[in-house]
Amino acid sequence: MKNNNNQIVFIFKKQNPEKFSDDNVSVLGSTIYYSEENDFSSIELSPNNKMKSDTIVKKVVSNKICLSHTYNKTQKFLYEFQKGDTIVFDYENGYPYASVINRKTLKFDTNFLNDIKIEKPLEDFQFIVKNKRIRNENESKTYFKDLNVYRVTISKSLDSLLKINQISQSIYELHKASNTFFEMNANKTLIKSASIEDLRRDDLLYLKTYRYFLENYAVEKFKLKTQFSNNPMTCNSKVAFDSIVKSSVFSKRVKESLLYAHLVNIAENNSNADLNVYFQKFQGIVNDSVLNEKIKNNYLLDFTTLKNEVKKVYFTDLNKNKSTLESLILKNKGKVVFVDFWASWCAPCRAAMPSSRKLKENYKGKEVVFVYISIDTDFEKWKNASGKEKLSENDNNFLGINYPHALFYKGLQLKTIPRYLIYDKNGKLVHQNAPTPESKEIKEELNKYLEE
Repeated sequence: MKNNNNQIVFIFKKQNPEKFSDDNVSVLGSTIYYSEENDFSSIELSPNNKMKSDTIVKKVVSNKICLSHTYNKTQKFLYEFQKGDTIVFDYENGYPYASVINRKTLKFDTNFLNDIKIEKPLEDFQFIVKNKRIRNENESKTYFKDLNVYRVTISKSLDSLLKINQISQSIYELHKASNTFFEMNANKTLIKSASIEDLRRDDLLYLKTYRYFLENYAVEKFKLKTQFSNNPMTCNSKVAFDSIVKSSVFSKRVKESLLYAHLVNIAENNSNADLNVYFQKFQGIVNDSVLNEKIKNNYLLDFTTLKNEVKKVYFTDLNKNKSTLESLILKNKGKVVFVDFWASWCAPCRAAMPSSRKLKENYKGKEVVFVYISIDTDFEKWKNASGKEKLSENDNNFLGINYPHALFYKGLQLKTIPRYLIYDKNGKLVHQNAPTPESKEIKEELNKYLEE
């Protein structure tokens, strides 16, 4: 594909599903995000490359981007690309291997972490996956020692490669920073050693590791309590937001990055009223119309009134057309309705989607309607996940606007997903906890109500 200087072309070769040993890992394990230079907004790439290669074209404004590719859930890869690039990701070896095909690159520019072949100590999550438990105190001490050795080794390797012109200056600096701030994030005692310059690196905001460092620093700086020590965003984001506003240690752009992170956290974990209050504060500080519009779009702030409705269940489709559960059931009266509750972040839900699609295909031409309702809080994440699951606006695919406030949800005690419902031909809810799509029982249930 021909590229131009205002975009980046990503070509994702077919993955190897046999490399996965866990279905849930294969569903959610491959996440790809990038941020543009001097920006902190993450854009997700959702290639459909399980069966064949897929190409995604993205318009970019800045001269370069930083891309993070998490593969098979625990493998993490970091890349820097330039505006105008065409990149091919190959998965033949069981991990993503990138090639820039429109220009020459130095030997270690594109796949430094793969090519350098220095074994990295298992991160906490990786350790849990492998050993089915958390580290004990002695293992944690050993981990920090090994991590320091790894960081020093990586740093020396980068210095040597730069000296012999085997890696570009910009990519050298990216991996240097990632290396430094990764160790700080892993060993929180090191955060106290951060300098004032570390808090004003606008040039590193496109690096997720640096943004995570800033979040950890804020927790330490403002003495915020967290629910989980390894996740700074489990703190009270309202307190964090207000503390960051008053602080003068951060650069303007870094402060905006932190405020945005905590505003998103408020949107996903607090009330609609809290979100409205803090979004107003955010708009008064951050004069970025594109970013503010993105927040309004992602968190459906135009539907604020409907979010608080309790008597009816409101939905939106991918085109922001709103509807109600009542109207949906009425529209399909005379048919059996199978409802699938899911979310982009729910691994079991996503793992069950192929079976749900197959079940739908089995009843094609029959009086059965399949409805998919997401309880996501983020419209864009739902939209991206819908694309991956091949759910379009024509598939009765909806996002619940007023979940979990509607009385209907409370009556169902809908707290865990996936969850399946069945309505009979008269529009009566006859099964509040229907069998799963892959079970033998679901066909028996659907057939029973079809014959009535």
